[in-house]
Order: sequence, then structure tokens, then C-alpha cells
Amino acid sequence: MDRINESLPALGLIATLIAAWWLAVFLTHTLVFPAPWDVVRGTWELVMNGTLWDHIGASLMRVGIGFGLALCFALPLGLWMGWVDGAYRTLNPLFQILRPISPIA
Repeated sequence: MDRINESLPALGLIATLIAAWWLAVFLTHTLVFPAPWDVVRGTWELVMNGTLWDHIGASLMRVGIGFGLALCFALPLGLWMGWVDGAYRTLNPLFQILRPISPIA
């Protein structure tokens, strides 16, 4: 019974967020953002025609390639910049310029 009482606030928050999402779409009559039920229906459609796993696999492949490139290039570069003061002084301004760019971009 305690586990149910512990999860009620989280479930209430999730329900509130979904209701706010639906209300925002309903009140604005937007065609850009789908309603929650449209997302569920679209996801189920992708499951039924078998393309959901293809899309998940493609996304995971991109993440894996990015992680691999970071391991191969960024990690050694960062270690080198930490060990060699001249490398740090040369490359740090470039990284400081790039830092405000969103990682998702």
C-alpha cells in the first residue's frame, strides 16, 4: 500500500502534464504539435507496420557513432590539452567560442 501512496504524486504530475499538453493543442488549434492521443496512435501505427524498430535502430546508430567519435578524437584531444600547456592555450579559445552552442544542434 505504501508503494501506491508513493507513486501517486508522480502519476498525478504525469496526468497533469498530459492534460496541459492536450489543452494547449485544443485551445490553439495547432497543426504543428499533435495531441497526446495522436502520438499514441502514431506510435502504435509504427509498431504495427514494423518501422518503429528501424527508426530506433537508426537513432541508436547515430548516438553510437557520435559516442565512438568522441572516444576516438575528443577524449585524446582533451587529455592532450590537459597535459600540454601550449595545446591548451592554443585550442581553448576555440572551444570557448563553441561552448555556448547547444549540444543538440
